[in-house]
Amino acid sequence: MITQKIKNILTVAALAFAGQLSAAEGAAEKPNVMFIFADDQTYESIGAYGQLNIKTPNLDRLVNRGVSFTHTYNMGSRSAAVCVASRAMLNSGQFVHRADQGVKQYPHWSEIMKGAGYKTYITGKWHVNCPGKPRFDVLKDVRGSMPNQAAARYRRTFNPELYESEWLPWDKKHGGFWAGKTHWTQVVADNTLTFFEQVKNDDKPFFMYLAFNAPHDPRQAPKEYVDMYPLDSIKVPKNYLPEYPYANAICGKNLRDERLAPYPRTEYAVKRNRQEYYASITYMDHHIGRMLDALEASGKADNTYIIFTADHGLAAGHHGLMGKQSMYEHSMRPPFIVVGPGIKPNSKIDTPIYLQDAMATAIEIAGAEKPAHVEFKSLMPLIKGEKKVQYDRIYGSYQNTQRMILKDDWKLIFYPTAAKKMRLFNIKNDPAEMNDLIDNPEYATKIKELKSEFAELQQEMGDNLNVDKLGKPVTYKSHHKVDNPKPTSRRLDASVSASANTEGKHSPKTLVDGDYGTKYYHDNVTFPASFVFSLKGSSMAATTYTIVSANDMPERDPKSWELLGSNDGKKWTSLDKRTDEKFSSRHQARDFTIATSQSFSKYKLVVTESVKKSSGLQFAEIHLGTK
Repeated sequence: MITQKIKNILTVAALAFAGQLSAAEGAAEKPNVMFIFADDQTYESIGAYGQLNIKTPNLDRLVNRGVSFTHTYNMGSRSAAVCVASRAMLNSGQFVHRADQGVKQYPHWSEIMKGAGYKTYITGKWHVNCPGKPRFDVLKDVRGSMPNQAAARYRRTFNPELYESEWLPWDKKHGGFWAGKTHWTQVVADNTLTFFEQVKNDDKPFFMYLAFNAPHDPRQAPKEYVDMYPLDSIKVPKNYLPEYPYANAICGKNLRDERLAPYPRTEYAVKRNRQEYYASITYMDHHIGRMLDALEASGKADNTYIIFTADHGLAAGHHGLMGKQSMYEHSMRPPFIVVGPGIKPNSKIDTPIYLQDAMATAIEIAGAEKPAHVEFKSLMPLIKGEKKVQYDRIYGSYQNTQRMILKDDWKLIFYPTAAKKMRLFNIKNDPAEMNDLIDNPEYATKIKELKSEFAELQQEMGDNLNVDKLGKPVTYKSHHKVDNPKPTSRRLDASVSASANTEGKHSPKTLVDGDYGTKYYHDNVTFPASFVFSLKGSSMAATTYTIVSANDMPERDPKSWELLGSNDGKKWTSLDKRTDEKFSSRHQARDFTIATSQSFSKYKLVVTESVKKSSGLQFAEIHLGTK
């Protein structure tokens, strides 16, 4: 480990030294790189492509000026936070199963660009699980994660008669993108304009990482942008379903993204979600236009490469799904456009790529040597016509519940935890992926070929999941090896309630055999925040409790708390008190002992502070046990 750290330090030093030499030789000749990054934007959501009735005049400008990569993919994720995995791959250059470690172990994209003589700048969303600040020269309004999601958004009924009385995307009282007075989308553009003004007379090349949170939910935009999309102008997707038959097995119906519309889905709910999605994209597009205009005004446009993409796509009603946790095209594919010197205007390249190829592409543009740890490939040979194929097969992965291989026009999806174990689609003949051919005997040979190819691909990716073995759906315990409390001899039913200060995302489970779990998330919680576990018609002597930390934002981890017990809900006995506790990793399970043999019918956890109170409170699980 120490040897590896020394190697990394030497690598960064060598890159920096090389950068100093190249800068001295003529930094002004190096092209600038402007990387514009959206969040949750699917490939079909650009007006120029003609797939949706959506207004994106400024993204259309990029399409008309550059090359569009029509089949761009994200590999997937090892956790529910697909955006975190995508960004770890993007900034480390490592494939999905190695990126979590790689982003901590190797020089980041920004450091490589700095070593090539570039001034590096970031504004907007970061969301990379790596110690310390993003490794850029200039940081401005960097966001650790998504905007706060008001509880009222999750409570929307999608009853047309109640629309005006529920959560509305332009209502600033709900915070989210409106937190801090100026919409976060505008903040990214404002900061970009300020940076251009600062560097317009600077000869040093720049690398800009401009990361919008839009169009990620809560999809908030000014009312005039929502009004651009009357509900009767919104069409439900061709592959719309009220309910995806394997939703529970592949991602879970209680997944945060899937709670953005009720089950079963309704056409009205899907249309409202898509209306707000389109409005968010068009509002972002407006500000991208401001950024492009500012680049032109700076005099640097002719020597600047622009790369536009997103961290992944989004279902938003396709196949009965709302999020991006699937192997379907709508969720895996973002748009990808490159504009710059020598690039053929309004051109298209159809060969499949990964969005993280942006990193290697920028490195080649910078004239730097791609480090050995970067596994993704530069797109410049494709752009220059020097080769036709980037990857001969595309890989997809989500936790231990989904796998995918795409080769030529054929996609084979594996669902190890579902009753239907595989799905087969021909995406050329069936781009909406509606005709599953897995049970058609005509394709038995094709399925066998794809399974063999996938086994090879798994080895390349470091993926050891046995897709043929029936497994259980991923849980925090199974995936992160959390010890289960020992069962008692009885089954107890329980309910959980929260104080008025904790009306956030609550996913209670049932107390079974002495083990009770709940998940909780809230952005604007007021401390102390209390959670009451009520046993229905019984009592138990809990001897342990377990807290499992959150998956992506350590600043929301509970830091200080007290556990109490009661039999009447009035008189409470303190059972354990903790201050300044720390969780060392995502989904870390920490067990705490309760030194009492007394039985209670109610237990209450009172959290007095999180690591950073202003960020809110989040935990993956809380358990009461009778070990």
